Amino acid sequence: MNKNYEKIVSLVCDTLVEAGSTFREDKKKAYKRVIASEDNERAKWVLETVLANAEAAEKNHSPLCDDPAHGAGGWSGCGSDRSDAGRY
Repeated sequence: MNKNYEKIVSLVCDTLVEAGSTFREDKKKAYKRVIASEDNERAKWVLETVLANAEAAEKNHSPLCDDPAHGAGGWSGCGSDRSDAGRY
């Protein structure tokens, strides 16, 4: 196979994994800012869970999970910081 083709495929794969497993820094800051000012405990819990899932996804290179209902070790490892959770 052509080496340029293989390099392109590798770069695209890496980019897709990164895009699907990370929040941009400005998005993380926005979540932290809203969490700090949120008075409703349930809403605050949801926001904290989404942010924690995003941090776990980035650490483990696993898919982002923005559904706190699956936060107890759901199908993609959401809410879990096990190193094997949701691995690609």
